[in-house]
Amino acid sequence: MKKSLSFILCILLLAACGQETNTKKGSEDTPVNSDKNLKRENDGLLTSKLTQKNKENNDYLFVYTVENDKDQPVKLTFNTGQTFYYILKDQSGKIIIQYSKDKSFIQVIIEKELIKGAKLSHDIILKDLEPGKYTLEAWLTAKGMGNDYRKKVDFEVK
Repeated sequence: MKKSLSFILCILLLAACGQETNTKKGSEDTPVNSDKNLKRENDGLLTSKLTQKNKENNDYLFVYTVENDKDQPVKLTFNTGQTFYYILKDQSGKIIIQYSKDKSFIQVIIEKELIKGAKLSHDIILKDLEPGKYTLEAWLTAKGMGNDYRKKVDFEVK
């Protein structure tokens, strides 16, 4: 009796693990909306930008900002404590820095409401870069945002 009950529980557990979500991974493991015709609740309500703020020696400071400049509030839902993501690529497209590498984030659902004029800003500090051309990409990790708020900036280290 115990063996058959254990077997049934294992089958149920495996069946639950095999459930698919409605997102697919893109070529760079970034969430991509699987239904291109799906209208998301927060489409067009936020503006985002990625700007270089400071350069000292070989250290660079960039700021990724998302702002609600519309009249209605925007609710953002994050599946973890990670609210943004970035990658740094060299001129050949090789990933040099990946924000999540060697990091862990709290596994909790976080909801933030941005009223008109409210911003989320994240500092990105890049240190000790070798001379060359780079592309920095940053984006919001809120559920249902897809690539809508992804920003890129190219820069050169001499």
